[in-house]
Amino acid sequence: MSARLKDMFNRKSVKRVLIGISAIALTACVLIMLPAVERLVIRFVEENLLHRTLGNPEYWLNYLFSTGYVFFMPAALLLIFLLAGKNPGGCLCLLIICFVLNMFLYKLFSAGRGAHDRLRFPLFVLLLAVIIHIVRNHGLFNQITDRLTKICGKITKSKIITGDVFVFICGGLIGAVFFIFVFGTIILDFTYTDWLMAGGDLSQHYLGWRLFRSSSWYFPFGLMDNIVYPFKESIIYTDSIPLFAVIFKMFSPVLPENFQYFGLFGIICYTLQGGIGAMLIRRIGGGAAHAIIGSVFFVLSTVMMQRIYGHTSLSAHFIILLMILACLKKPGGACKKDVLVWSGLICLAAMIHIYFVPMVIIFMCFYILRNCLILKNPGSQLLIAGIPAAMLFIVLFWRFLFSCRCVGYRFRRGQCQS
Repeated sequence: MSARLKDMFNRKSVKRVLIGISAIALTACVLIMLPAVERLVIRFVEENLLHRTLGNPEYWLNYLFSTGYVFFMPAALLLIFLLAGKNPGGCLCLLIICFVLNMFLYKLFSAGRGAHDRLRFPLFVLLLAVIIHIVRNHGLFNQITDRLTKICGKITKSKIITGDVFVFICGGLIGAVFFIFVFGTIILDFTYTDWLMAGGDLSQHYLGWRLFRSSSWYFPFGLMDNIVYPFKESIIYTDSIPLFAVIFKMFSPVLPENFQYFGLFGIICYTLQGGIGAMLIRRIGGGAAHAIIGSVFFVLSTVMMQRIYGHTSLSAHFIILLMILACLKKPGGACKKDVLVWSGLICLAAMIHIYFVPMVIIFMCFYILRNCLILKNPGSQLLIAGIPAAMLFIVLFWRFLFSCRCVGYRFRRGQCQS
């Protein structure tokens, strides 16, 4: 019996299962004990190091930032530099210890400040630790770098890597990561509405969505009857991103009472800004690497950064990039594609913010004028202008004229003084 048990426990599959179970159990124990460990560390620091109580999270923040965190970073990096040697296993363990300790310290560092953005400082320290490890033990990485060079050489010749889809995905990921790094993850919480209720334009946008959500459905879509009851007004005038408002109103019965989509719209704007920016560089002749690196400069737009907490709907700068991308199309080809592209752009602009509509019209006019001068066939170009104009009237101006009629009716009834 004992021999069978030994044979069973000596099997690699059984060992892996036991190691996995042990790791899960250890992780669960650490997570359960973490609050108690935090209290123990805080009490030890207060009683033995500071000899005073730091009850206020602000005091803890100042202490950790000015003393504990600053001294811990160089100590951990020095430990890796001196003790790692040329032992990969020992260096890996030290990196893991450095990462875990930084995670724990930053958890204390962000006490009372929410659960978002805790990984920012630990990842930065871990990156420095990896760089020091590579400098200290670069001999260990020679074989790995040689293999990676060969693999990368084969990959860079692949059509999958050099294609527009891959470039768009990489640029989009850069935009999404930058958004999370700057704004955190808390505004992506659909139920977190405090950041929208600080007054100003953001509150107007959110309250417009709340009123539209509680209103009955009317045609054309986007009208609500509870903002100036009993008259109907369009959600366009509250800048509440009509496209998202209409979509999420359809799912209103299953959504929580406090629901906001402005954080989601922000990360979508940054993702599309990076992805379309990369495709734009690719279209004007840049390679895949140039396009991916160049997408960073589109993402670093300070105007977009300011708009997220001001006029969120106006952060949709990807519409401008789409217009530039459409204008880079060579003259000629199928007229149907041009009609679909410009009709889609003008409808998208009208359903996000009316400010983008004149921009689309200007770009479209220059595109048509260029084609007329080159192709000398104005008949087909009139079709490109006519159908998007009709789509704009259907999507936007019908609703606009409906609202103007309601306003005129109120003036005639003497219910408006100015």
